[in-house]
Amino acid sequence: MVQTIREGVILASGKGERLSKLTGNIPKCFYPLIGKNSLIEFSLSAYTRLGIERIIVIVPPKIKLHSEKILRRYPFKEKVVIENPKVELGNAFSFLKTLETAKTDYAFVSCCDTIYPHTFLTELEKHKEEADLLIAVSKNNDYVEQEEASKVKMSVNGEIIDIGKHVENTGIIDTGVFLVRPEPILNRAVINTKRETHLYQLIGQLRGKIRIKGILVNDPWTEIDTPDNLKELLEGKRRRVLDYFERVTGIYGSWKEK
Repeated sequence: MVQTIREGVILASGKGERLSKLTGNIPKCFYPLIGKNSLIEFSLSAYTRLGIERIIVIVPPKIKLHSEKILRRYPFKEKVVIENPKVELGNAFSFLKTLETAKTDYAFVSCCDTIYPHTFLTELEKHKEEADLLIAVSKNNDYVEQEEASKVKMSVNGEIIDIGKHVENTGIIDTGVFLVRPEPILNRAVINTKRETHLYQLIGQLRGKIRIKGILVNDPWTEIDTPDNLKELLEGKRRRVLDYFERVTGIYGSWKEK
């Protein structure tokens, strides 16, 4: 399949409070995990592997220069860093803020605390004509805390019936990786500017207003929210996700050598 989507977004403006005992004042997506490499670089590496040309990253205040320094190591033709002035409003606000900056009809979006292979993106692209918002969803959930995850209920043809932490355990989880059409989403999304809104809540609000569909992906993945998650990533069972990432991309191995 010829790669046609050239724009990628990374949501990296969360405070990561549950990791703050380890990371201190450094937002979790920018805390060095392996050598000098941080959590956000798994998404950057997936986008690089796919040939993304324009990258948009939304970050907390005072992190812009640091994030621009990281981006200089990657070959994107255009690099846009947005400072989020309202981190307290949650990742739904960040999501819409980045889409306002998008220039193309389609864009990938990923949450920076998700570690996933680029194959998630290629699988989403195969279905790009089927919906305005495609969600990479997984039944391969050995390396995530399912009680903390955003769970998904789908119809037999993939239409989203319900999504969120409140959903009964269907065995299907939202991975935090998406393919979107910015224009219809921005035309129909309404966000409360007085309280935090999670991305899964925004997706729930958009049901019936735009086409939303889940696409099953099979490769190992994980997300990092707590010190225990990080310990498992480096020394425990989640290390298998790193090993798989290295086999697919070869990038993690080069990190270890630095």
